[in-house]
Amino acid sequence: KNSAERLAIEATTINQAFSQQILSETEKRDFENPHPFTDTSAGRAAKVAYRYRKWQVADNLVLVARCELHSYTQRKGRTQLMTTYALNEWDGKQSSGIEWRGKVDMQPGAILATELKNNSAK
Repeated sequence: KNSAERLAIEATTINQAFSQQILSETEKRDFENPHPFTDTSAGRAAKVAYRYRKWQVADNLVLVARCELHSYTQRKGRTQLMTTYALNEWDGKQSSGIEWRGKVDMQPGAILATELKNNSAK
């Protein structure tokens, strides 16, 4: 039923399908580096891009991360890169959560606070 493992698999599947559904079949953007996970036998890769980001966290600590990109848009004359995810709905009563559908318009802060608390270990 709604076990944590099944919900995780469902959420992963939904987000993978969603990221592919929103892509344009006619527009393609090339990045300066080739796709790191191209299957050389098939000659194609997933329709995502990767960008490497670097942050100076402390004097002696630098964080480098590979970030997945799903799409881009033009805003105010600038290209903005985006990562997109689906908002999956499930029965919040099973984990003493709040019923967000009824509160999303009137109490968005309460919903965010509850989700931050419930997901603090992730």
